[in-house]
Amino acid sequence: MLEKKKSFVNNLVTGTVVGLIVPAVVLYILYLVNKISVDFLDYVVGLQENGILIKMISICVLPVLGVFYFFLQKKWYSSAKGTIISVFLLIMWALYANIF
Repeated sequence: MLEKKKSFVNNLVTGTVVGLIVPAVVLYILYLVNKISVDFLDYVVGLQENGILIKMISICVLPVLGVFYFFLQKKWYSSAKGTIISVFLLIMWALYANIF
């Protein structure tokens, strides 16, 4: 029998990595749109010191839904599962950061 070769795009790790990278990219785009005169790391530290970072990350997770639906449309179900895992990881991180 011929085994079906698993696609590089359609796997759990790729979906998880994409789901974790998309919020970081969106946060960087928000940084560029705000035209702040500090560098990106100082911007993130400032958000954390003001207690806004978790709220910003929560907003930045929303575009992951678009990636999730894209994976569903392509029938890349393993990658879609990976995006769900990344959202749960980000939620757990946000809860942990709010508690401690």
